Amino acid sequence: ENDQNAEYVCRYERFLDGLGRRLGCNEADRDETAAIMGLLRGLSVAEEPRKLVAAEVAGNSSSLDAVCSLAVKDAGPAVASSAMQLLGNLCLHPPFRRTLSDRV
Repeated sequence: ENDQNAEYVCRYERFLDGLGRRLGCNEADRDETAAIMGLLRGLSVAEEPRKLVAAEVAGNSSSLDAVCSLAVKDAGPAVASSAMQLLGNLCLHPPFRRTLSDRV
């Protein structure tokens, strides 16, 4: 199980790195992007948020609210809101949705 989790984290990191590069092209957005990516990395390694994100990718929108409530505790409302909006947008965008579901 540890090997499987390590592989998941590694694949998710690669996905987030690519996503971060796409989001961080604009100098003004870099701090916010770094904060969002840090939050997504934190969510990716926690078992319960990971399940919730997987459910969101599968189309269960109520799980996004649950992830957001967990995220606010760790990152504060502004960053959590940005990250949850980003996740919501990714889940609605078919190519990203497929990519994210491969990683979750």
